Amino acid sequence: MIGKILKSSTGSSANRIRYVYGSKKHDHDLVGIKTIDTNCFSFFPEIGMRKGGAEDLGCMILDMDVATKLKIGEQGQPKRNLKPIFHAVLSLDVGESLTDEQWRLAVRHYLKAMGFSTSNKYAAVLHPDTGNQHVHIVANRIRYEPGFKMVHDKNNFELNLQAISDIERMFGLKKAPRPEESWNIAVKSRDVQGAARAHTMPYRSRLAARVGACVESTKERNGDIINLVRALRRQGVYVHLRYDSQGPKGIAYEFEGRVTSGKTLKKARFTFQKLTLQEGIRYEPYMLQQ
Repeated sequence: MIGKILKSSTGSSANRIRYVYGSKKHDHDLVGIKTIDTNCFSFFPEIGMRKGGAEDLGCMILDMDVATKLKIGEQGQPKRNLKPIFHAVLSLDVGESLTDEQWRLAVRHYLKAMGFSTSNKYAAVLHPDTGNQHVHIVANRIRYEPGFKMVHDKNNFELNLQAISDIERMFGLKKAPRPEESWNIAVKSRDVQGAARAHTMPYRSRLAARVGACVESTKERNGDIINLVRALRRQGVYVHLRYDSQGPKGIAYEFEGRVTSGKTLKKARFTFQKLTLQEGIRYEPYMLQQ
C-alpha cells in the first residue's frame, strides 16, 4: 500500500470534497465512487448525485466546515497560514483489494495514527477509476470541540509510513518499498511531460540518480562527507551547506544552474541528517574547512 499526503488547503473543504466525489463528472463516471466512511451528517451524497442532485454534497461541505468557522469566530480573523483541510490517498497494489469493512477499519486506523479523533470531521471515498483500488480521505484538522485545537502536521511523513505499515500487516497486503529503502523519487506529471518534449529525463530524477550513486560509492569505500562532495563534483553537482551555531544543519545540491534542498529532493535520504546518521556518511567538525 502507498499512502500519499497532499498539501493541506486553506478555507473551505468545498474544492476537495467536490473533487473526491467527482462532482464535475458525468453520471456514468460516478457509478463506482462510494463513501467508505464518514462522521458527517450527510452519509452517502453520491446517491443523490447520481440522480442529479447535489444537496447532500453541500450538506457534507457545510458540516465539514463548521469547526473552521467556529474557530475563526472565536479567534477573529485567522492567520494566513491556517490550513485546516487534510487530504490523503491510500492506494493498493494492482490486483489487491479490500472489502468495504476492511477499508473502513484501515481508514479509521490511519486517521487515529495521524492524530485525528472522533471530533474531527472526515470523509473517506473509494475510487475505482484506475487499475488499483484507492481511497481519498478528506478531514478537517480543527477539532469540533471547545478550544478548536488543530491536529499537528509536523511529523506527518513518519506517521504516514508507520500507519501504512500497520495496515499492510493488518490485511496481509504487499509491502511497498519505503522511501528510505529506495533512491526513487516522486515526479510530477508536468515534469515528465516537459522532459519528454526535451527528450531527456526529468530534472529531479537526473539529480537524484547522481546523488544516490555518489552516496552508494562513498559508503562502499567507507568514505566521509569530503569524499561525497568530491564524488558529487565529478558528476557536476555542487554542495551548499546551511549552518547554525552548532555547525552544518542543512544541505542543498546545485546542478545545471538550479539549487535543490535535500529535503525537497528526497526527505527520507538526502538531508544532511539522513546522510550522516542513516546513510553512515561520516562528518566531523574539523572536516568543514577542508
